[in-house]
Amino acid sequence: MLLRWIINGWVVGFPFLCFLFVIWVWNLYVNIFWNKWWAEGNLFLMGNTLYIWTQSLVSLPLMFEVPWILKYIKPLRTLSLASAVIYNILFLGSIADFFYTALAEKKEDLEDGGEIDMLLCLMIFYNLVENFPIVFINLGIIGKEMELPWFQLISNTKAPTYEDKV
Repeated sequence: MLLRWIINGWVVGFPFLCFLFVIWVWNLYVNIFWNKWWAEGNLFLMGNTLYIWTQSLVSLPLMFEVPWILKYIKPLRTLSLASAVIYNILFLGSIADFFYTALAEKKEDLEDGGEIDMLLCLMIFYNLVENFPIVFINLGIIGKEMELPWFQLISNTKAPTYEDKV
């Protein structure tokens, strides 16, 4: 069991920690220097930064599979998993809406007040491009939450032995 935990730490946990560090630095750099301090208080940008930090902090014990922490943060993990699924669905929906507006919508519709739609669409796309690493964090959370029960079921370490049953 210890060997499995060490292998998981080196193969999954440590690379994910490095990935999170790059995401944190990138998000802070973009929001401080390019967006001039979160666009001088843009609540959407500040909320996404807070969401990155929250999801990252919940995902670290999950990636390293620290059992005593995972046991105590189970309600937080459930909320994190639900928010990860909802965020990714909304993210993919926003991408689909952008491409529908940009490519599939009729050009005649753009002449009737379509400039505002296109401006809104471009603003949404900028925020999607800037915050796309959140999707990878969420995919890591979703994947790990699906993997943990599956491996526990396969290993069946908690099942009673034949002697315990008799």
